[in-house]
Amino acid sequence: MTRPRTGLAGSAALYESLHRRPHHPVARQLARHNRGSRSVPVLPASLFCALLVFAAAAHSYTALSAGFVFSLPLWLMLLHACPCLIWITRIVTLLARQSRAGTLDELTIIPAGRAFLFAIACQVVLSEGDAAWWLRLLRRWLARLAGLLMLMGLFIALAGLEQVYWRDLCWLLLDGLLLTLAILHEGQQSALLACALGIVFGMRPPGALDRASAACAVFALLQALSYAIAIAGSVLPGAPRLWLVCGLFLLLRELAIGLMWREVMRDA
Repeated sequence: MTRPRTGLAGSAALYESLHRRPHHPVARQLARHNRGSRSVPVLPASLFCALLVFAAAAHSYTALSAGFVFSLPLWLMLLHACPCLIWITRIVTLLARQSRAGTLDELTIIPAGRAFLFAIACQVVLSEGDAAWWLRLLRRWLARLAGLLMLMGLFIALAGLEQVYWRDLCWLLLDGLLLTLAILHEGQQSALLACALGIVFGMRPPGALDRASAACAVFALLQALSYAIAIAGSVLPGAPRLWLVCGLFLLLRELAIGLMWREVMRDA
């Protein structure tokens, strides 16, 4: 396995490599140690939390009305929060356990080095039960459904208009495109942030704070900041648009992923 790529162009490729089931012999050893932290099945827990998120979003829609569309990135993050928190906890636990046992230092003598072991650890955790694959498939169908609903609504609205304003039509199409991209890529971005934080805190020396809890807290903070800054940036021009919110949201998270993985792999 090659060294994971980072940065704007490499985040999609990085996720493609991390969510696949590893076949290296080292992965079998890490998988055996990972079995002790599998108390919560990722996929059933994620689907249950997704039902709660959908119910809460439907309730919020009745209160927010048209303003609900600007909260869509927030609901997308909540949709993927459950598996990401479980993955963070398992990566931190796996790496910390290997580090305490001295196994990690022994494995780093292989030519691929520590960066390879970090990637294998993330693969072992993310591919457990094919949860990442199923969740990605759910995202794809959700993106298709959202795009279909927006197109249907657009066609119905156009059928009732006597005059079409092409500028407004272009804005609506751009809104739909960026929203679809946000649905598709938010889950990947959250998973990459979870992996990076799991590695960072898993390799930290033990202290007064629980490393898994601290990593989950930082993850929640980064998620909230990315959404808040995207909303603030879209309001500055005076007329906030959904495409601008989604665009800033995705861009900020891409930058955060690039910086975090560069930091993770710097000393690996």
